[in-house]
Amino acid sequence: MPAKKTTTPKAPQDRKPKQADIPARDVTETPGWELMKPIDEVPVWDQTDLLALMQELYADSEKGNARRLAELNEERVEAGKEPFEELPSYEEQDFDIRMLGQLIKSITPFAKDAAEFTKFVSGSGAIERGSELAMAWVGQMGESLSSDAS
Repeated sequence: MPAKKTTTPKAPQDRKPKQADIPARDVTETPGWELMKPIDEVPVWDQTDLLALMQELYADSEKGNARRLAELNEERVEAGKEPFEELPSYEEQDFDIRMLGQLIKSITPFAKDAAEFTKFVSGSGAIERGSELAMAWVGQMGESLSSDAS
């Protein structure tokens, strides 16, 4: 009879934080926040559309990571190695670039000044700036919707 496989439980500092464990960032700390209209001026139908797009972006990334974990584990098992419990951080997949661009484009109508916003999300570093702003600003909507429900 094969020996029972034992695993050492992961300590909290060893596991990757879940999205819910990561404290929400105040949008006012995000570069470009001053370019956006206040969230309370955005109708709920637009807020839910933007939140759905952001959820789809996260879900697509998680599906890709699950596929990659399965591929890596198949390779590891074939090589006689222990499978990973979680995808190593160096293997994590980024967001689908088209979906990320769509999220950034979708917040454009809510900029106070379209020309200034376009300048902010153009040129070198634009993807990082635009995605950081879009995630923080739309994420703030999710907080306001969940706090309204309480």
